[in-house]
Parts: sequence; structure tokens; C-alpha cells
Amino acid sequence: MVSRASSPGRVVDMPLIRTISGVRGKVGLDLDHRVVYAHAQAFAALQPPGTILLARDSRPHGAELMSVVAEALRRVRRQLMIADLVPTPTAQFLVPRKRLAGAIVLTASHNPVEYNGLKFIGSDGCFLGSDQTAILFARADQVAVPAEIPVGRTRGRDLPDAAGLHILDILDLSCIDVEAILRRRFRVVVDTVNGAAFFALPALLEALGCEVFRIHTTPDGTFPRGAEPLPENLTDLCGRSLATERIWDWPPTRMATVWPWLTRAVTPWERSLPRSWRWTGSCGAPAAAVR
Repeated sequence: MVSRASSPGRVVDMPLIRTISGVRGKVGLDLDHRVVYAHAQAFAALQPPGTILLARDSRPHGAELMSVVAEALRRVRRQLMIADLVPTPTAQFLVPRKRLAGAIVLTASHNPVEYNGLKFIGSDGCFLGSDQTAILFARADQVAVPAEIPVGRTRGRDLPDAAGLHILDILDLSCIDVEAILRRRFRVVVDTVNGAAFFALPALLEALGCEVFRIHTTPDGTFPRGAEPLPENLTDLCGRSLATERIWDWPPTRMATVWPWLTRAVTPWERSLPRSWRWTGSCGAPAAAVR
């Protein structure tokens, strides 16, 4: 398959969403193969020598767009490591662990399934800052995009157990009392909105001794609800949580849901009432500071 640009040359005046969070737009409209190619090459020009990691969420066009990224990087002689379908935090973890030059993650966060985008991770495992992204976008607008961009299987060095490596690292963190969690024997309903956390989140919870009940954990890119974990989108999760509770259970069944790319989670405020994801950072920070 070949992507044909309407006119070869520079990418300018595209109605994209370009912020410190990366690039995103509607696939085939704002975000096409030319735009993906240009931004991938601009990112490669900014990063130090070395291998670049590629990852994505479960959107149905993710694999095709990742092959466009791979082609753009191949043409500037970059070596690739392929994590494929993993949460974005796993990609961030892998970059410094594997001593990589950076990573590009194909995801549009909580936007609907017709959107996709690129998130750029530097060699330190952190997202690029505002100054770096400004330079990247300026460079992308000057990239000469070929008239034909081959699209096919993404070739590179596969990393098949990327999520497993991340889970082992999490379990070894000094701020997590694994034994205390194991003793609690939590029961957790998990809703991953058929996204990239489909394996990692249930597997992490099971490693912590939790009994896990799964809903929406098939990574086929069909989001069965609004992708942002707002209370109004979590009726299935709340219903399943109530269905799994027994009167003699304590603690009661917990809930966990995430964005398709797994950077934030939602947990219950009390029993089957969800709190907004906007609370998670402020709730988690004091606990981490105490430890």
C-alpha cells in the first residue's frame, strides 16, 4: 500500500492540534501520512544518535501510521525498537532503561477513535518541553515529504514483553509496599476501554494479589464508551462493581479505568461512585510524599 501526497513538498497550513502534548488530528483529514512522516523526521533530527522506540494504542489506524513513522525514520538511518501495543508510560519507562534516543507513541489520548496523533519522548523518558516542541514543529513544516510513502509491516527490533518489564520494575519500587497490598486481597473491576492497558493493568493488579474482573479489555480499537473516564462514561464499570460485591466483602470491590493510552486512572470515591481522573494526581502525590 502506498500513501500518495496530494502535492509533494513541505507540510504547511495544516489544521492540526499541535501543543506541548504532541500532535493530533482526525485521521485522513487533519492527520495524514504526510503530516506523520514530517513530524517523525523532525523528531529524529532533534534527538541524539541511537535507536528510537515506536509504540501505539489500539486505534485501528495505529499500525498503519506507525509504519509511516518507521519509513520516515528508516530514510534518515535510524534503528528502531518496536514495543507496539503498550501504555504510553511503558514507552517512557523503556527509553532510559534501554538507553534509547527517544520514542514516538501513536495515540490521541482521550479523543474519539477517529483521531490519532504522535507523542514525543526524549532520551530521558520525559515528554519534550515547550521549547523543544516548538523547534520540532518548525522543523516539521520544512521537511520535504516524498510523493509516495510506502506503508506496510513495521520493521525493527521487537520488544515482545515490554509491559512485563515495566510491571517488574513497578513491583520493585520502594514506595510500593507489595506485601501490604497482597495481604488486603483486593477485588478490582478493570475497564481499559479496549485500549493499550488491556494487558498491563490487569496483570499488574494480579501480581499484587488482586482478584480482577475485566470489562472492555479487547484491544481492537473500538471504544465502547467515551474514551475520557468521566463519571457519565463509567456506567458499565459501576454496574459491574456493584454486581461483584457481596455483603460480607471488606474491603468492597474497587474500580479502575484508564484512558486508551493509560496515563491516568480513575478509582472510586466510595463504593461504586467514580471520582474524576482530575483528582488522581492530587490524591496520589501526598501518599507518595509520605513514603
